[in-house]
Order: sequence, then structure tokens, then C-alpha cells
Amino acid sequence: MAHYDALIMQFLAMDVEVNGGRAAWLWPKILAATYPALASLSINRMILSLVVRGLRNQSSGCNGQLLDFCEIFAGAGWLTHEMLRGRFFGVAFDYVMNASHDVLNSRGLRLVLNAVCQIRKFGLCWLATPCSSFTVLCRCQSRRMPENGYLGEADGYNFVKTGNYLMEISSLIYFLCYLLSVWVALEQPQNSCMMDCASLKGVALYCNAMRYLTYMGSFGGPTVKPLQILSTWEKLRGLERPRPSMVEAESLVVRSEKGFTGRKDLLHQSQVYTQLFGCAVCEICQGEWQ
Repeated sequence: MAHYDALIMQFLAMDVEVNGGRAAWLWPKILAATYPALASLSINRMILSLVVRGLRNQSSGCNGQLLDFCEIFAGAGWLTHEMLRGRFFGVAFDYVMNASHDVLNSRGLRLVLNAVCQIRKFGLCWLATPCSSFTVLCRCQSRRMPENGYLGEADGYNFVKTGNYLMEISSLIYFLCYLLSVWVALEQPQNSCMMDCASLKGVALYCNAMRYLTYMGSFGGPTVKPLQILSTWEKLRGLERPRPSMVEAESLVVRSEKGFTGRKDLLHQSQVYTQLFGCAVCEICQGEWQ
């Protein structure tokens, strides 16, 4: 416990230096709402409680129910589908699958965090955090800029506030996975600024996370769609691909003299992983785990 407490304190010290202590300010509020029994503890003790729970599960085998993987914000679930076909044991979460998966609700977040604490050592946690408020298409409305740490004008727009909350949750999960020796990956479009936001920027720096660039068009996607994957697992470098030579069937944006706006139907379609992408992730896991 002393070892993990020291790691947590090191991160919190770096968070003060890099982000003005944003994680230490916000994470206790999130965890207190999610686990009321932890509300009286300091932030380092809150995180330590989850780490100890996860370590206990990993060491006991959790009655044979340890997870090989967990996909959060799974969307259509193709990554999970292919991992299950590859004979791995895991779960997927997304509010479009079930309202109980909504991490904006304390019960939904507790469900997800409980699952994260059941992933085996060197298993995989995959985060595809909703990106809409972080992409360049929303920059005019969200006002996410370097001057405000890419946190935007949360007071003016609920969708910006929601995006920031999802970023905080993803940062917390990312850090928890790092402490539990669970490989973690967070995927975003290349033009998303989420990875430049506090607290995620601090977590990525502390965890020595790496960025890998690939293209959904290389996995049978309808558009080129550049993706960046922020991960602690260097084997995910195997997902990198050169930019595909393909003609866009339909543009994702409508351009005008005033700028451009996104086509919501096509943008929504482009957010879904393809079966080939899920298969590629599964093949990397098979190469390492089987």
C-alpha cells in the first residue's frame, strides 16, 4: 500500500505543477458521488482504495471472473464483438446499449469502475470517449483554445461541460488502469484536442503514454478518418497504418463562405469502429496473450 500511495502522491504533485491541481480538485467530487463510503477520505486514499480492491481481485482471480478486456464508450461494439470471437472474456459499456451504462450518472460510473477493477493484470481497457465537443468542427462553439487549456466555455454550453466531465472520467480511469498494470488505450480523431486538456495531459505525461496514428479507412471505413490512440501499451503500434489512398464518397463537412459545418448523419456513421478494426486489435492481443 505504501508503494501505491507514493505513486499516487507523485502524480498529484505533478498535477499541481502541470495543471494547477485540477485532478486533486475535481476527482474527489466524482469519487465521492460514485462511492459515498469514500467521501470522507483524502483523494489519495480514495484512489488507493480502488487500487487495493483491483489488486485483491487480480490476486484472488475474482472467482474465475477476471476480465481480459473492457471497452468503455463502445458504440456499436465491434471491438468487443471481435474480442469475444477471439475467445477473450470481457465487457462493453455504452449508454446506447443500456441506460444503466451512463457514466454521467453515479450508478453508471460505479458500474464501469467496478468492471475496471476486475480486469486482469496486463489486460486491456479501451476508451473511445465521445469526441464531439473536442473536434475542430465544434471549435467555434466550444471555444476550446490553448488560452483556456482547451477546456472551452463550459459556463455557456452544456455540451462543453459534459465533454469536460467525460474527459475527467476518462483521465481517472486511465490513471487507475496504470496503477493496476492494465494496458489502457484512449482513441480520438486526430483533430481532437482532448489529449491536450487537463487532467488528461497530466495523466498521459505521468504514465509515459505514447500516441499512435492510424486511419479508419485502412480498416474498411467509409472515410479516411485519421485516428490517434494514446496508450501505455507499445504493442498497439501494430495498429498504425499509412494514410490510405481513397476517394471520399461523401464529404463529412459542408463548406460555405462562413466556414464549414459537419454532416451529422455521416459524422455519426464515421464514429463507429469497423469489424476489421476490432479484428486488428484482437490479433494484437492474441499475439501477446495466447
